[in-house]
Amino acid sequence: MQSKDDLFDLRLGSIRTQDHLLGGILLTSRDPARNNPWANSHFAFIPYCTGDIHGVPSVVTYPGALAPIYHKGWNNFQTILRILAQSVPVVSNVWVTGTSAGCFGATLNYITSKKAWPWARTHLIGDSCETTPGFLNTKPSWNLQQPSTHDCRNCQKGEFNTWLPALSQAYSGNRFGSISFQQDTTLPNFMGVTVTDFATIITNHFADITRTTTNMAKDFTTAGQGHGVLYQLSPTSVTEPTLASWLASMRNLRSTFKSV
Repeated sequence: MQSKDDLFDLRLGSIRTQDHLLGGILLTSRDPARNNPWANSHFAFIPYCTGDIHGVPSVVTYPGALAPIYHKGWNNFQTILRILAQSVPVVSNVWVTGTSAGCFGATLNYITSKKAWPWARTHLIGDSCETTPGFLNTKPSWNLQQPSTHDCRNCQKGEFNTWLPALSQAYSGNRFGSISFQQDTTLPNFMGVTVTDFATIITNHFADITRTTTNMAKDFTTAGQGHGVLYQLSPTSVTEPTLASWLASMRNLRSTFKSV
């Protein structure tokens, strides 16, 4: 077991096999060759199975459906979080992470994770989650659990891309990182825009992150097209640093954390 001064990592994402978790995803890899900064950390992997980006507590019967859909991603996360906080009550750093739907979920559940360990530093690493303006408002049946202005004054309802910079302002002693390909090939299909137009959204969003006045929110951009940078074997940024080295800098809270 690790001491209270070591790291505890919460990992959000899709269901994968154990071999994939331990070898395929950089943040959960135990392979020394991958240079994972969290190779010796505790992990909690939260599976994704309810189609609601880990943020909905609703039961919805859609038109033409034969049965209701139980969107319980929010409830599932809160249950698992409660068990984790009881099992490992004393930690100094919590890292909430996720890719794709898990990235949205990690961001949505950042505040509840922070509250579960109020004395710990709670950091966020989001991989491949941006939206077009107002996209979250197109799912009213979900009752998506968005950050309140009480917990995050500058988090704008329905505007996901405002949240990471605003969370950094609200919780300024913690680090926030966003990761993406220059051109995402999956999210535009859900949001009805071209890959090129969505690339502009990513660029502008990352510029907003870099400008966050806390200087604790930064981004990592991989050249080319794709989705899910953390699933790549050894990605590098457009300015050549590796993802592993950038994450190591992020984890070292005494280091100079930069966008690359």
